[in-house]
Amino acid sequence: MRQPRTMMLMLGCGLAGLLLGFSRSAEGPVVVVDVVAAIEASDAWSQEETRLVDLAQRMQSEAEKLKDEITTIQNDLQSGILTPDSPERMRLEDQLLEKANAFRAMQRTMELRINSENARMLEQLHGLAQKAMASLSAERGWTVVLPRTPFAVPESLDPNIVRSAILDQSVLHAEPVADVTAIVTSRMNEL
Repeated sequence: MRQPRTMMLMLGCGLAGLLLGFSRSAEGPVVVVDVVAAIEASDAWSQEETRLVDLAQRMQSEAEKLKDEITTIQNDLQSGILTPDSPERMRLEDQLLEKANAFRAMQRTMELRINSENARMLEQLHGLAQKAMASLSAERGWTVVLPRTPFAVPESLDPNIVRSAILDQSVLHAEPVADVTAIVTSRMNEL
């Protein structure tokens, strides 16, 4: 009975040694990558972020023009020149209401557009990162690429929430040589 246990223990130690050996080299089959860091360090991220900032600035400029028009109408209404029942005052009040509604609609549209563009950008860049990881996996013989996310202490220090945050980590520890984030970023820049 002692011999099968010893054999199982030796076999287990041998398998553990093989796994440790593979994870010690970035050329081995198990590596980790911080996908967010790889994406944020890529040239594609910089280009898309610049495009998104330009879009937001153009939209903000349009909103500022409409806001200035609203301010002008408000100033005209508060000038005291127009009587409360004058047709000109009623026209300005209607115009103010119309422009205020247009401004609120523009703000909602801007928010939706920026959010959808941001989501599209992230989806596109995540696809690029996956393509880079697949290409590198084929070249270097990686069989498993695990996501590495930096641990962030939750706002609540409730032990259950902290425990849950720790358990949510895909990779609790990896040797630095097994972290291929920079390699993935480099490949993303090539694609």
